Amino acid sequence: MPIAYYMDEHVQTAITRGLRHRGVDAPTIQEDGLLHADDEAILDRAIALGRVVFTRDEDFSLKRLVASWQGCRSPESSMPTSSAQQLVSVLATSN
Repeated sequence: MPIAYYMDEHVQTAITRGLRHRGVDAPTIQEDGLLHADDEAILDRAIALGRVVFTRDEDFSLKRLVASWQGCRSPESSMPTSSAQQLVSVLATSN
């Protein structure tokens, strides 16, 4: 199953266009009316859409995101759900 991205405003337009050219559904926060929204609002919207935030924002705090995901743990495990793991992986490799 491919990762469903939610493109942050800090991602170059060429990257989003390139993903779309390759058939990836990659809506942007700009298209969703969240330009300049705070990190938590972007994360909440991504969760609501079932998507992973794709960002190049060096200020997009991993610590705050992990704290925000505390409510998204699977009941049978202390590990975050796969969506949370994907988000952390994307953020960790984007710097």
